[in-house]
Amino acid sequence: MLRRTLLFTTLLLSATTVPAEALTWPDAAIRAEQNLRSPDAEERRRAARELVSLGAKKAEPLVLKALSDPDLDVRVNAAASAIKLRISLATELVLPWLGDPELRLRIAACDVAAALPDDRATVPLARTLGDADPSARTRAAFALGQQRTKEAVAPLLGRIDDPNPAVRVEVIRALTKIADPRSVVPLIGKAQDSTLEVKREALRALGEVGDARATQPLVFALRDPAVEAKMEALGSLARLRQDSTVDAIAGLLSDRNAQVRQAAATALGTHGTLRAATALASSLGGIDDSSTVGERTPLRQALAATRANALVVCERVLLQPKNRTAAASCAWVAGELGASVLSPSIVLAMRRGTLAPMNALLALRGTANPADLPTALEYVGDPSEPVRKAAIAVAVRLLDPSHPDGRAVDPILQHLADTRLDHVERAELATLLGRTGSPRAVDPLLTLLSNPERDVRLNAISALASVSPEPGDRSKVSEALFSLLANPDATIRFRSSVALGNVGTAATLERIQRALDGTELDRAALLRTLPPLVARVGTDASLGRLHSLFALSSAADRDALYEVFARVNSARSTSYLVALAKTGDPLEQRSIASAVARHASPDAARLLSSMIGSPSHDVALDALWSAGTSPANLTTELTRSLGENDPDARSNAVASLARSFERSNGGKAFANAACPLLGDPFPLVRANALVGLSLVRQRCADGAKERALLASDSSPLVRAAAARALSGAASSSPAEDQLALHRCSDSDPDAAVANACADIFLVSHENEPVTFFVVDPKTGSASINTRYVVRYASGLYRVGTTDRRGAVFDPAATKGELRLVRVDETSQGRIR
Repeated sequence: MLRRTLLFTTLLLSATTVPAEALTWPDAAIRAEQNLRSPDAEERRRAARELVSLGAKKAEPLVLKALSDPDLDVRVNAAASAIKLRISLATELVLPWLGDPELRLRIAACDVAAALPDDRATVPLARTLGDADPSARTRAAFALGQQRTKEAVAPLLGRIDDPNPAVRVEVIRALTKIADPRSVVPLIGKAQDSTLEVKREALRALGEVGDARATQPLVFALRDPAVEAKMEALGSLARLRQDSTVDAIAGLLSDRNAQVRQAAATALGTHGTLRAATALASSLGGIDDSSTVGERTPLRQALAATRANALVVCERVLLQPKNRTAAASCAWVAGELGASVLSPSIVLAMRRGTLAPMNALLALRGTANPADLPTALEYVGDPSEPVRKAAIAVAVRLLDPSHPDGRAVDPILQHLADTRLDHVERAELATLLGRTGSPRAVDPLLTLLSNPERDVRLNAISALASVSPEPGDRSKVSEALFSLLANPDATIRFRSSVALGNVGTAATLERIQRALDGTELDRAALLRTLPPLVARVGTDASLGRLHSLFALSSAADRDALYEVFARVNSARSTSYLVALAKTGDPLEQRSIASAVARHASPDAARLLSSMIGSPSHDVALDALWSAGTSPANLTTELTRSLGENDPDARSNAVASLARSFERSNGGKAFANAACPLLGDPFPLVRANALVGLSLVRQRCADGAKERALLASDSSPLVRAAAARALSGAASSSPAEDQLALHRCSDSDPDAAVANACADIFLVSHENEPVTFFVVDPKTGSASINTRYVVRYASGLYRVGTTDRRGAVFDPAATKGELRLVRVDETSQGRIR
């Protein structure tokens, strides 16, 4: 397996992500308490505003005290701080404000109750629905919806005819969140409201409440003269999924308004039945499906959403299309769904001339049927450049270096000699040669190393790391790659070092170790070859030689050497790491904490356990993350760390606890530890707790906490994590889960969250060593000792600090994409 080295071009600015607790002096809470006792009202107001900087634990008693201050502004500011810090005890204290003559206090109380639901809030909020001021009634309706209690239904229905349209809208939204059957008939009445916004909200609510009694009123609304009303009705009919409504929805596929036609297609796609798929297929090749190349159109996307039913109707279309566009659309759907079962029909349509080769190849790349490799190779030499490139892309997808296939070598070599090819295509063919994995590709690739075109040389270098040379050729390949370590081009040296690490021999390792004693070669490149090379062909003697280099190496080189010992899980390697850790240097221990993660020995477990309690913040964070993949059981230490004041520690601890319990099938134990963290004031902690629940396939009680966070958490990354939690395991309220996900995908203001609510999450259970660098986009240089937050393919977030190279090493990262993110506290954890 190739070692991945990822290069990120986003600098994470530590000042925007360090938690508030880490930025305050120990006497800050004392000073704030003194300021809150000041006779100067302006001083107390400012202190109440700034309480949020103390963090929830220190600020809570001060916030609760400030809520009783005689000054109105102090109380309002304290209420805002309570919301930001999620101090749940504040709700009970502000409920009396709902009867105060001052409007600002009544509104502030509604806002606190909305952000921090409390069973005791329902009755006073219901009384506030009769407030003389419409803004107070609006906020009270919103807050009642956030309580999500059936007791709120009756008072809300009592205000559904409020004279103020804004109040009516918020009442309907609140009823939608509660989703009680008693609201269906009144909502049907409001679907004819004279105010369009109220009408739209009622039509949307009827779909989200999910009662079949709304079917006919929604079908009737399809004839509404307002386009917006039609579209809301279509969305709600899609959620109800009543088979009897398909024909009515399909009738709008020919509506004069393009938005309505698109909404009708989307509704049929959401409906998902064979009848809906058939209706969509009948419109292929029409006005809304004019694309003849492999592009996404609303109609194609809607048909793909019907999944298995789309395959049934598309097989018919491919065999007997009404026109080439219809065939192209069904080929696109097959590729989008990865439907290898349809690849024979795609190839047959192409042979018959009813499907253009370009569209067929684009689809075959998605269907990924190994039987289509000969077809792809046939078009690698096509006269059309786009067709050739599409064919190469298909072949790259179908070839797997771990299963060598020499059939492709001769066609590739034949086309490499084609004078029509530009350097980009030749570079792609070099990559394709490597994908064959065949020993026959070695000599042609070695020849390409001297090609005058740089990108061809670069791809040939990377391709050599994929082939399996014959024993007699391995030394020849190693020699060629080693010679490139002296190349003046840094990218060539980089790729050569990565390739050499994967194909080098024991003799190569010996040569690299000798070269490290000198200075004539790029030392960073030499060190980069070592981790995979030593893991494959190293011995205790070679480990000893590398250990001796520590005393003479720079700080950055030492961090690179630690990767070698991380990859070699042996008693000798562990003993070296334990000995090196005794220096007590936090910068050394930080790298050792990552390096020892996969070592299976009592000494390694004791070392990692001690590092979790390190006084160094950075060492503790890396140790907490490593504990999640350690062969030792460190769940006791991780559980204890959930109570740390440091939110970074809590975040890494709950992530590692999830990975540890996922391996040991301890889902219930994880849920017991993680569910209380869903109220943590720090977004990353809440997010990791939610993702962890999805990984161990557990829920918190009936799932109400997860649904509440999905609907109203201020942080988009937390809402996206809640979507994973709702999708990750069955709950006692599956209908409510689906309703929450549908509502999120339709209306969440953050596109990434809306997409997460519509996604199906598939997480790999494989892991692999990964090194990534955090790079300052302004200077292009690696950012040394810089705080970062990275999201793994599993959805978990890791917090830490880059090493002395500006890099982060993980010996057991979840296989898949890693994404460096910037978490901005001012927007409560928005992914940038």
